[in-house]
Amino acid sequence: DNIIFGLSSAFASTYDIRLNEHQSHGFDLDNYVLANDGKYYRYNNEVYGVYYCENNYIVQQNGNPKKLDPARYILMDYFVVDMAKGSQSVRAEVKDAFTESIGQIESISVERDEDKNKVVCFKVKDGEDVLITLNKKNQIIKVDNKNITSVGNYYLYACENIEKVNLPSLTSADNYFMMSNSSLPEINLSSLESIGNDFFYWSNIGIKHLDLPALTTVGDNFLYRNMSLKTINAPKLTSVGDCFLNNNNSLKELDFPSLKTTGNYFLFANGSLDRLNAPLLYKVGCDFLRNNPRLVRVDLPLLESCGDNFFTQNLCATEINLPSLKSVGDGFFLLNANSIKQLYLPQLCDVGSDFLYFNYTIDRLHMPMLARVGDSFLKSNTSLTELNLPSTTSVGDEFILSNNTISVLNMPSLKSVGKYFLCNGKNISKISSNFKTLDGLNDRFLSKIINATIITNKNTDKSMS
Repeated sequence: DNIIFGLSSAFASTYDIRLNEHQSHGFDLDNYVLANDGKYYRYNNEVYGVYYCENNYIVQQNGNPKKLDPARYILMDYFVVDMAKGSQSVRAEVKDAFTESIGQIESISVERDEDKNKVVCFKVKDGEDVLITLNKKNQIIKVDNKNITSVGNYYLYACENIEKVNLPSLTSADNYFMMSNSSLPEINLSSLESIGNDFFYWSNIGIKHLDLPALTTVGDNFLYRNMSLKTINAPKLTSVGDCFLNNNNSLKELDFPSLKTTGNYFLFANGSLDRLNAPLLYKVGCDFLRNNPRLVRVDLPLLESCGDNFFTQNLCATEINLPSLKSVGDGFFLLNANSIKQLYLPQLCDVGSDFLYFNYTIDRLHMPMLARVGDSFLKSNTSLTELNLPSTTSVGDEFILSNNTISVLNMPSLKSVGKYFLCNGKNISKISSNFKTLDGLNDRFLSKIINATIITNKNTDKSMS
């Protein structure tokens, strides 16, 4: 209350020190924490309310500061290295697989590299030395461990400043691997075969090129929102979980020659992708390739089933090849893909709701095996003049609703229909079907097609005019 008028704004503009309006006893200083002793401590990392500070101080969750003896302990990000003989170890207040990854420690020494950074050297039993490089703030910037073959959950998950990682023998990594790292431009994982969930999840903006020559399986959220990634090499990758490479706007080409299955949201909203090669892919989840505005051609020769919202909102696609596709989920298959004019689906048997919804430009459709159709099939299509569905036995509600261009309809196997069947189908002049046996048909249908010629399964014409 006694600060001279104008001094608060001067502190803020010059030193970025701001008076904390919610605490009457101090200031808010960026990267400083106020402890119970009334002192401010500059912290290098904060994990779950514990602050790891300069000069070997830790401010605990209850606000009490704790000083570690620098002759015995090294504060390494949020890890405590005990160098005392007989108790040499690495520990952390939070769960992190890094503490178990070092191995059986025989001795710990500290050296300096050419940039005068501190290098903590762990001499381990039955392996090469493990080297951890720290910056001036005791934050981990380099990791070199040639021995480790697998890591558990949360490996270095809250270390935000790592610049280089060398783990050439690592074959498997569990969940949350380096999840919060935002600085890493280079990593060696040449032997990595399997990855759990949240690998480099969300915040990594440094990696531009990633080489994973042995990788076969990954979990959910693999490299989610890594906006700088330009290339990835994973020639042995066979299966991926949900949100694989979701929102990666720098990728232009992807080649996955061994990929067979994907989870949901595969390559969702990749704004720069213009080529995808996945010749062995046979099963995909929901929202596959949704919102990829630059992708022109999709060729998936072995794909048999896809989930909801397949290839939705891809406005530039002109060609899609799915010769083995058998089943389609609900929700806007190829929604608004209005550059596609022809669709060849010779094996398709079952489709969910909203199939080809708002696809105005398709004028040729080949689906000879299609048996079941969900709601809103071909709704609002305005280019198709003939529809041949020789194997279709049942259709849902709003079948080709608001489609005023179809004049010839061939559905000789049809047995049941939903509500609003052929509503507004006034231009239909020829129908091939046995309507006497149809379930769900009503007078409203008849009133819409009063000028049509109906050809029954016995090839006898009956004019309804």
